[in-house]
Amino acid sequence: MSLLQIDTINIVARSPYLVLFSRLGNYPAQWLDESLARGELMEYWAHEACFMPRSDFRLIRHRMLAPEKMGWKYKDAWMQEHAAEIALLIQHIHDRGPVRSADFEHPRKGASGWWEWKPHKRHLEGLFTAGKVMVIERRNLPARL
Repeated sequence: MSLLQIDTINIVARSPYLVLFSRLGNYPAQWLDESLARGELMEYWAHEACFMPRSDFRLIRHRMLAPEKMGWKYKDAWMQEHAAEIALLIQHIHDRGPVRSADFEHPRKGASGWWEWKPHKRHLEGLFTAGKVMVIERRNLPARL
């Protein structure tokens, strides 16, 4: 496997698991999750979010070093405006370990659509795009830790 696009579509099973089955046949269903947990695979932006071998890190590091070139995936103005909050979030991660955006409460201000991300979600996405934090686990695929 080189790249395995992460897609949250779930009719029969999550898309990455179906793709693996179509390529490998009857494979151990826990392989993907265990490979991610062991650090054999990592998650990052290829065309879209993908699982890839950790050994390919050097091939995508240039993207992490210039996240402002990643379009909607990284907003430098947001990261600068919220630098103090982001520094506290990084300290929280150092002190307590892995987090999910769901671990942080934020009052909703009405429903404005799918992409009304709360601040901590935007902070984590920016840190992820810049290579400052990495995904170590997915719970039920969409939720990242």
